[in-house]
Amino acid sequence: MTGYRCSFYKTLLSSDGHRFKCLQGEIEVVSSNTAAEAKAQASSQFARERGLCDWRIYADDIEVMMLDADMEMQTLRAA
Repeated sequence: MTGYRCSFYKTLLSSDGHRFKCLQGEIEVVSSNTAAEAKAQASSQFARERGLCDWRIYADDIEVMMLDADMEMQTLRAA
């Protein structure tokens, strides 16, 4: 099993109209078989911790980063 860090982002507009991603929170999934499984676990936990029925109320995107044995991170896109 592998550990993953799931970062939740909301896309906002700056004062000059440019889009940027604003971090809404991060959840670490200690052990999961796949990035998709980690994303599902994290999205449920994110919603539950905030009293939401759906995580997409606070965020637009999830980035899943796999933590390898040396604790280096590799980015996996899981939106």
